[in-house]
Amino acid sequence: SKRAGDFQERPSCDASLGMNLGGISLTQKKVIVSSFHTSSPHAIKESGINSDAIVSFDSHIDDMAIGIRPEVIDALKDNRIMLHGVQRAAAHIVFSLFFSNYGLFPDRFRKQKVKDVPIFLINPRSIIESHFLHKRVLLQDEYGDQIPEQYARLFEKPIEEGINDTIMYAANSMGIKIIPSPPADPIVEIRKVLENSKTPVFDIDVDYFTAMHDECFTPRTVNGKPMDNLGNLERVLKLIKKVKPPLITMSEAKMKALEDPNSKTSYLLDSLNNMGYEREDFILVEDDEYAQYLCNLPGEFEKGYHKHLRDLGLSMFSGETNDKAFTDFAKSFFEDKI
Repeated sequence: SKRAGDFQERPSCDASLGMNLGGISLTQKKVIVSSFHTSSPHAIKESGINSDAIVSFDSHIDDMAIGIRPEVIDALKDNRIMLHGVQRAAAHIVFSLFFSNYGLFPDRFRKQKVKDVPIFLINPRSIIESHFLHKRVLLQDEYGDQIPEQYARLFEKPIEEGINDTIMYAANSMGIKIIPSPPADPIVEIRKVLENSKTPVFDIDVDYFTAMHDECFTPRTVNGKPMDNLGNLERVLKLIKKVKPPLITMSEAKMKALEDPNSKTSYLLDSLNNMGYEREDFILVEDDEYAQYLCNLPGEFEKGYHKHLRDLGLSMFSGETNDKAFTDFAKSFFEDKI
């Protein structure tokens, strides 16, 4: 028999949710699905939820700023899907522009204050390490053995210090607090930071999970093999069961995985459905090949732009304002793609 207490729980929980959602009563828990990670902050903003914390699970730090440059946004203003594809490597900057009043990006790219929502980025520690090491690779590509004095320290830094620097950098540039997990158990760490949160939103980029490497657009691999020290799907499902965020966004799964009832992606959605989450599709790209093509554009753009700068005798690391070079390149790059 049900205990009397069980009946008390649901309505009071729903009533408090209804009040927290800034005018709209969202008693129905939702999972909003998009192809690209950038669509998720848009979905959260457009849902009207009055959230008091955002927890983003990802195996990348999406801080590639080209996607939010006004020249790129302008070139793609009539093609939202292509814009979100190009911006997906900047998804965490977009989160900070929508929800954070701290950091260099909101300062530089936004005129007014927003309602500030604490943003936590859950990154496997191995990923934070590769983010730091990737900087070295970029510098070596640019300068070969002739690394300029001001960057020499990067090559002498112990990894641990590089990881701490990367965490500091996310806080200073985007106002985002990174939690290295794994190794930390997400259930313990995240419940700790959400202690006083009434309306948290969870944002899931499926490449966070080791189990999803075959089903996402940019799997994390080492020597062609999937990294095995990424996020654990079961732990995060358990966390969701405990925290019950009223809204979850999910992105970066291929259409093939979304349509396959036996995929891990479907398992995740089915598990959420069993917990009472209703699925809503936001911006989906029907064709995986086209989606992958869009995913590759930021990298292609960056490569082409660096070549363009070198042809002009400039460097991507030098302080010159390359605004004109950037505007010209952005225009010509997207002209034939739209």
